Amino acid sequence: MTDCTPGGVFGDDAGSGFVAALAGLVADTEAVATAVTAAQVAEVRVLARAGQLAEREAGGQRASVRQHDMVLRSIAAELGGVLRVTDRTVQQRIGEARELVEGYPATLEAWEAGGITRGHVRVIVDAGAVVSAERRAEFEAEAIRLCAGDTPNRVRAAVEILAERTADRSFTERHRDAVVCRRVRVVPGVHGMSDLIATVPTVIADGILDRLTQQATVIVDARDARDARDARDARDARGDDERS
Repeated sequence: MTDCTPGGVFGDDAGSGFVAALAGLVADTEAVATAVTAAQVAEVRVLARAGQLAEREAGGQRASVRQHDMVLRSIAAELGGVLRVTDRTVQQRIGEARELVEGYPATLEAWEAGGITRGHVRVIVDAGAVVSAERRAEFEAEAIRLCAGDTPNRVRAAVEILAERTADRSFTERHRDAVVCRRVRVVPGVHGMSDLIATVPTVIADGILDRLTQQATVIVDARDARDARDARDARDARGDDERS
């Protein structure tokens, strides 16, 4: 049987050196992660302040919504020059920062303290969209507890279930409102291709995917059958179509 301990593989001296080097890497990684978290939280707070500044600046103006948008765009353009991103991107990040700072203060504090990660924050905020402001603190406390002991992907379902239980409006009511917001959009791609995205009820989306998958399977099966009979003729018949 092979001895898989560091000393057994490399000898005592080599094993001690490996363990020491690994311990150093772990310590450095922890220090870097702490510094990155501190920087990310600081950026969120700065962006939230930028959004609050725009709101205060437009607060006393007539047609304040339009004025607020103009001020926010101006601020975003200045910050975008520093961050090297578009003003639209900065505006989106400002909105997300304000949502976190103003709507989920306990989550932000837990992130800053290192109890949860940025991935956990995203899970909590996304799930919490269905929770009213009055019950947000209750939801946050339990969601943070769930997130503290596991990875974001593993706790996502539990946090979403928690949000559903905490929500004031039923899923049926929210679905009825969401149906009104259906839309179709085209995202330009490359080489003359684009993505067509349609927002539809999930049951319809699943049906569309299932139907397309069935059609694709029939085409692939028929193509394979032709290949079995006569590979050359089949290739000529379908041209260069090698789609899966």
